[in-house]
Amino acid sequence: MGVYDFVNFVVYDNPVSKSVTSFVKGNKIPPVPSVTVITEKTPLWKLACEHGPYIRIAGIMGATAVALGAYGAHRTYPKDRIQELKPIFETANRFHFFS
Repeated sequence: MGVYDFVNFVVYDNPVSKSVTSFVKGNKIPPVPSVTVITEKTPLWKLACEHGPYIRIAGIMGATAVALGAYGAHRTYPKDRIQELKPIFETANRFHFFS
């Protein structure tokens, strides 16, 4: 960004100078577009179908994360390696759940 670009931004292109210039010239502010409120109730299964397989894949991945977490919480680990295996499984399950 050179000096010319900096001066051009400060004098003409920043939002404050654009609004001052339009006020001085007498330009009216453009009307705010109207907002459409959707009042019809769409069932959740229709919304899920509109977004392709991603919602279904996310649901399956979340369900498997919960199932594997329950499996890991109630599994009996070997007594000599419980201190190292259980945190590894918990970390892997957390990564699976977040991704």
